[in-house]
Amino acid sequence: MLLGSGWVLRGLGQEAAFLRQTLANPVLADYPLTLLDCDYAKSPEWPCPADTEDARDVYDWVLSHPELFDKDRITLGGFSAGATIALGLSIVLGEEAKSKEQAAEQPPEEKAGAVAPSSSSPSSTFVHPIKAVFAVYPVATWEGSRSRVIIPPESKSKPGYLLPLWFSKIITKAHLFSPVHPSKLTPAEEQARKEALILQPVVSPARVADVSELSPIIVLITAEFDHLTRDTELLRERLQREGEAAGVKVYGKLVKGVGHGWDEVVKKGQFGHEERGEVYDMGARMIARAGGLDREIEVA
Repeated sequence: MLLGSGWVLRGLGQEAAFLRQTLANPVLADYPLTLLDCDYAKSPEWPCPADTEDARDVYDWVLSHPELFDKDRITLGGFSAGATIALGLSIVLGEEAKSKEQAAEQPPEEKAGAVAPSSSSPSSTFVHPIKAVFAVYPVATWEGSRSRVIIPPESKSKPGYLLPLWFSKIITKAHLFSPVHPSKLTPAEEQARKEALILQPVVSPARVADVSELSPIIVLITAEFDHLTRDTELLRERLQREGEAAGVKVYGKLVKGVGHGWDEVVKKGQFGHEERGEVYDMGARMIARAGGLDREIEVA
């Protein structure tokens, strides 16, 4: 489980409510479950993709301990920044696995360079190493401007954060900060570097060209009063259109009347607390489904 913190803030442990509910969920009562609560390098000292590299280190560590973990049941999850990292890492690992599978299936004459294999041609035996991803209000893309959100007066007391657009700009600047400071690039070269960076699916998961490089089960959660919701909903619509042919099943929920991070601040008895339970239950059901248990992910 990868925490949020907007790539710039410390917050390890802030997803404790999700961890507690998931570990106590009845659908996982007899399931051998281990949840890893992971941090990552923060910007601007360690700008992207250092965050995903840290997540990759954790994944590699898990693979190095087969006596503790079943590599065939690995799932990823995260909130906000952590959700973006989880989606991006699943794409990186899916692309690597597919490339290795295609290389192994090449006839000898193709391996000798006679015919270049198509990167988009499906592999009959391709198995994604990440079985599912649970992504709660992620940043689907760094392209373009954030959508503006208008909260009705009667809803301003509802839980969650309305991330100010100026704060989004600070996060963007820090996240895309040059790893070499001061940058030796000209202003034009620096801008070109940033534009090329945000086109990479590991940074902007919505930029994935081949949907099959995503995990076979994706759960996308959005909040009504969140600047990030529009882009994530567009990604979910795309996965619904293209996912079946690519072997990807997408689930999700738009939580009405709440803002970004509402689940971290809502209290029992408040509006949004029941919705938090439903969303967290979807995460547990996703883990169960990915692990081979016959569980529906959608919550009625």
